Parts: sequence; C-alpha cells; structure tokens
Amino acid sequence: MTLQSKEQFKKDLMEVTDPEEFIKVVSEFYGLSVEAVVGRARNREIVDVRTVIVKSFIDRWSLTSNFIGKLLNRDHTTILNLYRRPVKKLWKVPEQPLDGIIDLGGPAQNGQNHSQDVHSKPTDSSTDKA
Repeated sequence: MTLQSKEQFKKDLMEVTDPEEFIKVVSEFYGLSVEAVVGRARNREIVDVRTVIVKSFIDRWSLTSNFIGKLLNRDHTTILNLYRRPVKKLWKVPEQPLDGIIDLGGPAQNGQNHSQDVHSKPTDSSTDKA
C-alpha cells in the first residue's frame, strides 16, 4: 500500500478486523515497516505511530495491555505509558497529521464508541490567557 489520502486510509481501517493487519496498515500509511514499529527503535516517529496503534487498540478494540504488548513486543506497562502519552505530542508527525485517525481503530464493542476526550485535537492554552 502506498501513501494515500486520509479518507481512503480511514475507509481501509474500518475494514480491518485483525490486530496484526491493523498494525500493518497503520505502519505502511506512515511509511514505516511493521518490523520498525514492533522493533526496538525508540525514535519519535516510530513511538508516535505505536501510540496511535495503542490508543486505537484500547479505545476502539478494547484489547488488554498484555495482549497489545505481545503484538508490539513490549511490556504491558510500556503499553499503558504509550496510552497515557499526551496526544499533543502526536500532532507533530510530519506529512501525515493524526487528526481524526486515532478514533478509527476497529469495531467498537457492543456498538459503543469507547473513545475519550483524548481524540480531540489539543488546543494551545497559552494563547487563551490574557
């Protein structure tokens, strides 16, 4: 899969039902290999993509941190730290903004959307101060 429009990417994600396939689709969208995403590298670009995957798996797929850790070759506490990572940092991924993508992980359980406020684009509160 080549880099594509965000709309096509969202459509493709909605069709994914396998967690390993989801990792592949997201990785390729951001121009990374699955090996890089599940590997040992800790550079910002890769960690940002892992964070997108983790937030989607927990919020939309309701997967456990232990299960996600096995998929990403990480300890469950690392998965929880990625999940708690401020979304504001995610907006700095070059070329492919993450707005509207985090909340599209897969089928919500029982037809419910388990998403939280972590999906809205953060605002810079420093400009709100007078």
